[in-house]
Amino acid sequence: MTRLTTNLLDPAALAALNGERDVVAAVRTPQEHPWVVGVVASRPGVGATTTALGTATVLAALRDDGVAVAGIRAADARLTTPIGHPPTRRLSDLGASVPGDVPTAAGVLVVGGPAAGHPMLDAELHNAVDVLTFGHRYLLFDIGDDRSDVGQAALACVDAVVLVTDSADQVEPALDRILRAAPGVGGTTAAAIVGGRGVDRHRTVERLRGFDVTADRVVEVPGGPVRTATRVAYLQLAALLGAATRS
Repeated sequence: MTRLTTNLLDPAALAALNGERDVVAAVRTPQEHPWVVGVVASRPGVGATTTALGTATVLAALRDDGVAVAGIRAADARLTTPIGHPPTRRLSDLGASVPGDVPTAAGVLVVGGPAAGHPMLDAELHNAVDVLTFGHRYLLFDIGDDRSDVGQAALACVDAVVLVTDSADQVEPALDRILRAAPGVGGTTAAAIVGGRGVDRHRTVERLRGFDVTADRVVEVPGGPVRTATRVAYLQLAALLGAATRS
């Protein structure tokens, strides 16, 4: 995955972006209860992992109540910390408390997916959620395009979803899958459209509107290297999560 640059981690740099002060304030909205967020891809390779880590890094940079990211896919080497170091523990390793050697970078605690060949049980997944939301206001599950029982069980745990897509045609099947597992997340679903000019934004937004995802909850994320527009996109996604409320 593309490593996130250090200026993404700098709250002063984020706050200095012209016209973004209200967005920064939304990111910092106090939350009474932990939020579990599923980051879902409409297809493999569209950028769910990068989006999860970028958004988590902004949340951690601008908040002081803890952010964790956890992989769902077994033996997935793509999940790394925001400064490029892979996690040393996996979701299936968590016991009653977060191990002290789980790496934390820029305030983001990162845990890899289950060990390969380890069929994670629902009870283990729920235990992991309890462990990771203890002391962390946000837990982002990097679900990606995982359609396994573990992926669907993780979706059933979430309070909000970020759908990462690069095609209008992939929106409906992805959201159908999300809403089957988590029917109550319609009002807290946001979408990240990745890829710039090659994506029909208007048609994608129209497809999303059919699932009660309004245009103000759709963020365009440029493809390619991280740059100012990418940082703004992650900031906007973090603001949507920061200002979200349970119905």
